[in-house]
Amino acid sequence: MTAKTIRNHELVYAALQASDAPMSAYDLLTALQGQGINAPLTIYRALDRLQREGRIHKLNSVKAYVACAHPGHGSSSTVFAICRDCGSAEELVQPEAVAALRREGEHHGFTADEASIELQGTCFTCRERAAGPQG
Repeated sequence: MTAKTIRNHELVYAALQASDAPMSAYDLLTALQGQGINAPLTIYRALDRLQREGRIHKLNSVKAYVACAHPGHGSSSTVFAICRDCGSAEELVQPEAVAALRREGEHHGFTADEASIELQGTCFTCRERAAGPQG
């Protein structure tokens, strides 16, 4: 891997770490164009590598990526709480929940290669904002 490739991967990773919400590949491309990344393929290669390394996660339901909030847990126990209002995504490490689903799959003859659970709803901040001032 060249120094430029490593630099590109680290730029993508840093952008995801700095973001308050998941970012699509094209969000990343827009954010990083001023830093010399001008091709979608460069972003996708970085995302693929970072996923394989377990440093980021893909949120399939919103077609976006987030930096791993709990490095070292592996990708086999991720649960995400995704807010429909503000778009934030919180990573919850729930190995028991994912293990239970894997066991159920195996009970039916299915072997899961990976698992990610995505909860859709409203975060605390957005619920509070919608409730308005308490008087």
